[in-house]
Amino acid sequence: MADTTDRINALPPEMLQHIMGFTLQGSLDEQLRTISNMARTNANFRSQLTSEGPLRTRHQQLLGLAEIRTQLPRSQGELPGSYARRLGRANVTPEGATLLAFGEANPQVTDRLRGYLEFQPAEVQARIATLRTQHPGRQWEPDDVYARRLGRANVPLEDAALAAFGEANPQVTDRLRGYLEFQPAEVQARITTLRTQYPIGQGELAHSYALRLGRANVPLEDAALATYGDVHPQVTDRLRGYLEFQPAEVQARIETLRTRHPRKQGERDVPYALRLGRANVPLEDAAFVVFGSVEPRRADYLREYLEFQPAEVQARITTLRTQYPIGQEELPNSYARRLRRANVTPEDAALLAFDRAIALVESRGLEQRDRGVRGR
Repeated sequence: MADTTDRINALPPEMLQHIMGFTLQGSLDEQLRTISNMARTNANFRSQLTSEGPLRTRHQQLLGLAEIRTQLPRSQGELPGSYARRLGRANVTPEGATLLAFGEANPQVTDRLRGYLEFQPAEVQARIATLRTQHPGRQWEPDDVYARRLGRANVPLEDAALAAFGEANPQVTDRLRGYLEFQPAEVQARITTLRTQYPIGQGELAHSYALRLGRANVPLEDAALATYGDVHPQVTDRLRGYLEFQPAEVQARIETLRTRHPRKQGERDVPYALRLGRANVPLEDAAFVVFGSVEPRRADYLREYLEFQPAEVQARITTLRTQYPIGQEELPNSYARRLRRANVTPEDAALLAFDRAIALVESRGLEQRDRGVRGR
């Protein structure tokens, strides 16, 4: 019997719980209540609580957490995360803090807490305290600015994250990793050389500087680091849409298009783009020719026009125009309503009356278009 008890006590808590036929989960009070109920009704279970083993250990841990909760109660209005970090400063484990602050055992929450400074080993906390003394944060200095300043002082990324943000979880460290200050030494040296070769002009905007670097065949990521000091997707994705960072064959094709279809004197962007569309220039190429980029807002803007609709749509609109010609001096809004009364779809009516797809027409209001037909 003693040998059997020893084998049971050696089992992990979750396996023991399965064997004993109960589940230890929920809040601290729910877990204590489960153990109390099982001890009253199950003699074998009761014996495990008085013998050295995982169940007794777990019970003692829960009782210890209950005592901590009494000593360090959650303040009124205190958020769970703030309470958990306060518990961490009182040397409560991440698992215990999760149970006390969030009301249940949650591995994802525990993993997040494990990344906070309050749950780091003592030697790490001491090192960060020293760092903060050597490089104190300045009044009103944003966390990421402070972190980057630490990076320039050669503070390792994780320590900079802990000093500036109080945590080294992936969402923080991954964000910092995109900044120049936390790039490898050889990358920083290369960017320094680039900035010497291509210094930013007086009064030159960052965006213009980045495009100038692109025209000098500087790779996109290096141009982003030289200009903005970071290579986060929101920076690189924006630059990637510009002609200067397209492959050589794309740039050559656009140059040829500009030669074949030069902009007329005084011709505005949209009329020029629509003229290219009528010459069967694809939408993205037209955007590159006219705007120098295929940013979504520009491409989506052009996509609404009839000139960039699929061939079958353009053919259908041509047929409809023959069937329902616009009256002399008939306003676009009135024409669109007449088309709708003839059961023409809203999309086709918009293309007929305004040369635009319905989504944009609706967003601006049909009545605005009554004031005149767009110029070409």
